[in-house]
Amino acid sequence: QQLGTPSEVYNRPANTFVAGFMGSPRMNLLKAHAHAQADGVALAIDGGGGAGQRIDVPMQVLPAALSGALSGARLGKSGQAVIAGIRAEAVTLAGPGVVAGPLQRSFDARVEVIEPTGADTLVVLSLGGQEFTARLEPDVALQPGQTARFLVDMSKLVCFDPQTEALLA
Repeated sequence: QQLGTPSEVYNRPANTFVAGFMGSPRMNLLKAHAHAQADGVALAIDGGGGAGQRIDVPMQVLPAALSGALSGARLGKSGQAVIAGIRAEAVTLAGPGVVAGPLQRSFDARVEVIEPTGADTLVVLSLGGQEFTARLEPDVALQPGQTARFLVDMSKLVCFDPQTEALLA
């Protein structure tokens, strides 16, 4: 499926099969779409509507190769579907008063499952019906059913074509 260094295969998987196969937990794969903004096309990871249920990622925050792919002929139109890939370690809990950095986006999500593993805690979150996993510090104070604010490092984002499941850019 893919040849490369361990870092290349882990961080830039060639397709969704490799993304799901490499790493534990597997890469989070979320439904997303391109949409028009005043300054061009942006990417929205849609959680099903409602306040705090959509992560908008403007073009200037996206990695350069991905930005080019989204604004190219294949994905330049508003509403184009993509699969957004985010590793669990790219998600962190936002403490009180924490402001997202230039490459981060904040979002609210419901905690579904908490799994302490010793060195860290795996937390399964729900963003408008889409589940994904965050790798958090071992002493995280969260409870199932609770809604909390999280940050995601968008520089770690990769996107896949929903038809071919191949990496974009």
